[in-house]
Amino acid sequence: MDLLTLFIGLIVGILVGFAIAWFWTNSMANSQQIAVQSTEVELKNLLAQQAQSHLQTSRESIQALESELERLLASVTQYESTLSNNTEEYTQNNFFGEHASMFLRNTDSKSKKVIAAKHPDNQPKDFANSGSGVFVGSVATDTVNIKEKSNN
Repeated sequence: MDLLTLFIGLIVGILVGFAIAWFWTNSMANSQQIAVQSTEVELKNLLAQQAQSHLQTSRESIQALESELERLLASVTQYESTLSNNTEEYTQNNFFGEHASMFLRNTDSKSKKVIAAKHPDNQPKDFANSGSGVFVGSVATDTVNIKEKSNN
C-alpha cells in the first residue's frame, strides 16, 4: 500500500506538472505572438510614414522640375523672339551696309593716295621734328618743312 500511494502520487504529480508546463508554454507562445503582432503593426506604421515622406519629397522634386522647365521654356521662347527680331533688322542693315561700304571704298582710296604723295619725306606726326613732345607736328611746321625742301 505504501508503494501504491507512492505510484499514485507520482502519476498525479507528473500529470499536474505536464498540465502546468503546457499552460505555461501556451501563455508564453501567446505573449510572443502578441509581441510579434504589435511589432508588425509598429513596423507597418513606420514604413507607411516613411512612404508618405518619400512621396511628399518626390512631389516637391517634381514640382521644382516643372517650374524649372517652365522657366527654361520661357527663356527659349524669349530667345527665339529676339532671333526673329534680329533677322528683320539684319535685312534692313544689309541694304544700308551695301551702299555705305561701296561709298567708303570709293572715297577712302583717293584720300590716302593724295596724302602719301603730298609729303613723302616727312616724318610721321608722332615724332617731334624740332620740338619736344609727342604730336608736335602742326600746319606751321609742315609749311616750314616744305619751304626748307624747296630751298634745297
